Amino acid sequence: MFLSPIGEIAQQYWLDIPNHCQYVHLGEYQLMPNHIHGIINILPVETMNNTDILPVETLHATSLQQQQQQWMSRISPKRGSLGRVLGSYKSAVSKMAHEIDGAFNWQERFHDHIIRDTDEQDRIREYIIHNPENWEKDCFYKK
Repeated sequence: MFLSPIGEIAQQYWLDIPNHCQYVHLGEYQLMPNHIHGIINILPVETMNNTDILPVETLHATSLQQQQQQWMSRISPKRGSLGRVLGSYKSAVSKMAHEIDGAFNWQERFHDHIIRDTDEQDRIREYIIHNPENWEKDCFYKK
């Protein structure tokens, strides 16, 4: 499978994730025409440096704007979370991709799965490696 210019950007930025998130180690990955499969290992919070951890404070809202900010802070993906890592990745890729194709868009969500043992990790790696062989069976495949 050959990568489009947007695919090249997506791959470059994927490989660059650990340079921005020191608590992330990348495993097997496969870039597909309409999605990406990848194993992301997130290290425990204790391994993060001080710039990766936000201090916890008690805030007392005195205005509607502060209440809204607090609400958004509570529901937003937290540092060190998979949601934060993928949100940052998708945002960075989107910024560059829109320069090539203004209609570029990601799906809104992502599917995650916690790998619980070595056997499961081996099965998932094999699935990722062989995923391009199944592309023609994908419901989004177009000749």
